[in-house]
Amino acid sequence: MLIKKLTLSNFRQFKDKETIEFSQDKDANITLILGENTSGKTTILQSFLWCFYGKAKFKSNDQLFNEENAELMTPGETKEVAVSVELEHAGEEFVIERKQLCVKQGTTARLVAQSRLRIFRKNNLGEREEIRPIDVSDVMNDILPKDLSEYFFYDTERFGNIT
Repeated sequence: MLIKKLTLSNFRQFKDKETIEFSQDKDANITLILGENTSGKTTILQSFLWCFYGKAKFKSNDQLFNEENAELMTPGETKEVAVSVELEHAGEEFVIERKQLCVKQGTTARLVAQSRLRIFRKNNLGEREEIRPIDVSDVMNDILPKDLSEYFFYDTERFGNIT
């Protein structure tokens, strides 16, 4: 699996739409993310897990939707939290995306309904073809089984717990 691009929209401290492009160099396929505490390194890691499996593990139960944008919403307004990952797996290109609606009810913005996972495969013309919903789970499992994800997306904040 070669991760090419991560796009976050209203995901925690990533306001609006932010894109990170990863190294695709065949000889130096490493992208290093450095930052101060609370700058979003763990959020980036957790965004992959939320996108792929619908689960994110944060120390606190903070909301996934960006708090600043939640404050700016008017009652009844809806916006979306979304994460999209472009990657190459087994010689094919995929776009994996998960979205969930957030609605402002009174003074509180809350995620509503369930998040939706969609996977697209790029055809020979570079056009996206959506994987049938019934096959999404199998395709995701083929790309990266959930039980192996901890080895690919290792949270160094848990390093102190390993002995």
